[in-house]
Formats: sequence, C-alpha cells, structure tokens
Amino acid sequence: MPHRRFQDEGGRWWDVWETRPTIIDRRAGRERRTGGRQISDRRQRSEARVAVEPEFRKGWLAFQSGADWCRLAPIPEGWESVPDNDLLALLARAVASEARRA
Repeated sequence: MPHRRFQDEGGRWWDVWETRPTIIDRRAGRERRTGGRQISDRRQRSEARVAVEPEFRKGWLAFQSGADWCRLAPIPEGWESVPDNDLLALLARAVASEARRA
C-alpha cells in the first residue's frame, strides 16, 4: 500500500495512504436498520462488515495528523508521485472524518 508523509504550511506532518474496503455491508446509506426478519439469518460464518457510504465504496485517500483524520474519494490517479504541494491541495478537498475505532 503506497504511503506518503508531507508537511503542511503550518509545519504539521500528515500521513496519507489509500484505503480500499474489501468486505463492506451491502446496505446503503447511514440508516441501516431493517424490519424484522421472517427467516433465520443465512450467513454461515461471522465476519466483520463495515457500512461504507456510496462515494467511498471504491476506496479513498486517508489523511492523518495526530488525532485528525480526513478522507478523499475517489482516489486520484497518480497521487503517490505528485509533489507535496499537490498533496496539500488534495488535503484541502478532503472531508473530516471521525477518529478510527479500534
């Protein structure tokens, strides 16, 4: 997985990498509740699934500096080799995200 580290205008260091979800929940949107099931659960094994918003389903760039997280979708072509100034422009377009859950 490509990873870059760069410094913003204020001297703050940022790490950036691409994230591509592999197992996502097929239910769309933030409201994931459904009505009661009429049949038993068909899953044979338990696996962790994450609800991913539609614009992020094909992956995103994750930016992290300390406790601050942002993400940008879609993943820009060739981001791994652009100058740091271009990474700053991508960071400016990124959407703030909640802290990751362990």
